[in-house]
Amino acid sequence: VFIDLPGLNLAEFADAPEGLWIFDWMDNPHTALRPDAGRRLEWSLPRWLWRGALPGTLQIVDGAIPMFWEGYQRTYIERDARLMAALDDWQQFGLFLRLAGALSAQEVNASQFGRDIGVTPRTARRWLDILMGTFQWFEIPAWRRNPVKRVACKPKGYLSDTGLICHGQRISAPEALPAHPLLGSLFETAVVNEIRRQTAARSPEPGFWHWRAAGGAEVDLILERDGWLYPIEIKLTASPRPRDVSGLSAFAAAHPDHQVSPGLLVCAVDQPRRLARDVLALPWNWIVARDNAPELQMQR
Repeated sequence: VFIDLPGLNLAEFADAPEGLWIFDWMDNPHTALRPDAGRRLEWSLPRWLWRGALPGTLQIVDGAIPMFWEGYQRTYIERDARLMAALDDWQQFGLFLRLAGALSAQEVNASQFGRDIGVTPRTARRWLDILMGTFQWFEIPAWRRNPVKRVACKPKGYLSDTGLICHGQRISAPEALPAHPLLGSLFETAVVNEIRRQTAARSPEPGFWHWRAAGGAEVDLILERDGWLYPIEIKLTASPRPRDVSGLSAFAAAHPDHQVSPGLLVCAVDQPRRLARDVLALPWNWIVARDNAPELQMQR
């Protein structure tokens, strides 16, 4: 048995490891995740993004976070990646890791990765494979009806922790994040990572996809389980509007021959609420309340 250990999910931050909302929603998307069935983890969004989700960050103060990530990056690049992949230019690889963070939550284009730091697309693809093989990077393939076409379409790539992205972008404190141009991609990266961490708690895990139509409609994340498709949109907004979930409706309309679940919008609302009959808006920091779960007292 192989067990991969990702970073901490939000329920683990709250010492309520049974409070995973993803499977409640997938099991019953019409009625699950009511406001009276959970609560929010009282962390600010910038602090969650900036500190990251590795267990080693839990017991240290904000002032020590940059040193933590500096040590993590140096250990990874100068020891792990260098030895495992026989890297000759590990300093250039460090720049590549920073670039990967800046391009997180975008479709993967090896030519762009290489051009921006002066390496060939082949080298960029090899370095991305090294990041994937060492669990620093993952890619979500594009959804297509035709399985052959799925292979040919561009995947979306994500760095595995927003704390590492913030360190690579020289963001010195969470207070600098609200005005930062990467805030939206950091939010999407964090939410996708959160969902991956939650699904890792159950086997088998659902399939992960993203979708973009030729006309421009897109859905950030689609989970596939037992023949059903579960579309999820991720938007950094506290006041979602119908246009924020237009991709969810477009996906359902484009797949009348598939079993498509009601959609989910993960955003910055205060409580779960219906945007439409088939779309639920959920706070990014929602924790499902369990009868046997401890009271959520961690506030930072």
